[in-house]
Amino acid sequence: MKHAFLTYINKNKLVLANQKTLLAVSGGRDSVAMVSLFAESGLDFGIAHCNFQLRGEESDLDEKFCKALAEKFNVPFYVIHFETKKEAKNEGVSTQMIARKLRYDWFEKIRIEGNYTTIATAHHLNDAIETVLLNITKGTGIEGLKGILARNNHIVRPILFASRDEIDLYIEEKKLLFREDSSNQSADYQRNKIRLVVIPILKTINPNFENTFSDTIARLADSATIVQQETARFFVNNEFNIEELKRSKTPILILFENLKQYGFNYKQCVLIAESLEKTESKIFLSNNHKLEKSRTKITLKPLIESLLEAVSIEIKNADFEINTPIMLQFQLKNRADFKIEADKNIAYFDAKKLVSPLILRPWQQGDTMQPFGMKGRKKVSDLLINAKVSAEQKAKQMVLLSGEEIIWLVGIRASEIYKVSEGKALIVKFLSDLH
Repeated sequence: MKHAFLTYINKNKLVLANQKTLLAVSGGRDSVAMVSLFAESGLDFGIAHCNFQLRGEESDLDEKFCKALAEKFNVPFYVIHFETKKEAKNEGVSTQMIARKLRYDWFEKIRIEGNYTTIATAHHLNDAIETVLLNITKGTGIEGLKGILARNNHIVRPILFASRDEIDLYIEEKKLLFREDSSNQSADYQRNKIRLVVIPILKTINPNFENTFSDTIARLADSATIVQQETARFFVNNEFNIEELKRSKTPILILFENLKQYGFNYKQCVLIAESLEKTESKIFLSNNHKLEKSRTKITLKPLIESLLEAVSIEIKNADFEINTPIMLQFQLKNRADFKIEADKNIAYFDAKKLVSPLILRPWQQGDTMQPFGMKGRKKVSDLLINAKVSAEQKAKQMVLLSGEEIIWLVGIRASEIYKVSEGKALIVKFLSDLH
């Protein structure tokens, strides 16, 4: 196992002898095997453990085990406690989704502070197979058939070469202790259904399923590279030549492979391909880009370029309006002099918390805010989806900021942070859309 491990990490340039690696360790058999292989190979590493507090005493015992493991190998140990269920509720997402975000954000923080080159996770061959099968079940392009990558920026998977059976054998040979996560035996989660139900059935057809599927994943990864290279030649200087697309046998694939990174989905690419035979001009929008189709070409542009620049707004004592790029009315009043109306086109802010000048600008991908009535932050893109905003409106949606903080997704949602208390309030009314 050690030889296969060193061969794999050297071939894929995952770990260098003079670099430190932060190992993400749960205490389960896979991460314990990874720790043992790093120690056996004389590599420099530290151990990071997340206590998600989801399984009561079991979670605390996992933490103690990982700390003891770090002490055994005399390496640095990092631990953090997350209120996972509370965070998931605040963000309106599943516990699995929030747990992933919390741990990877924390791992990256420790990587930087501890001067580690990479973060190693204990994904193995069966994890990659399960990922591909899950992607196929849900629907995927060729990228989804590549499974889990050996390296993704600072994240490395040094035991991705090993099957679950091979890891079990290594654990047995080395007589390694580990913690068993009881949730891994539950068929409640989609991935576990693939693991516990689907793969055993496939192995009755092909007992050597893991190895043959591993070869298939490798071939698909090579095929994906060829597809990327071939489709990229149709997209030059952010433009497609319509006649070239029409002559190709796979215009939808060409469009999707080039445009998915800009937020366009497969169904949109089908519609774009259907428009190639029509002569009229047309515009297609994603959250942050637009495609302009003329008679001869299709041009990609960031949405920000098609909108006006950000506007600086000084807060005044008297009532005032602005007329570009949208019409807003501003009033400064004492809290006792008005009643709050349930109107999304009117927002109320605690004046003493605001930083003048306010900034009015188009929303951008990656923007977040803390919506009124919520404890956690939400992506503006998700708020627009929840509000069922049309693609046309997304292209001209504005946000109002105090300093770096979004205080109003105009006409949709105000901020919890700046909600009205006592004293003076700034009342802002949205009067009209873009001219």
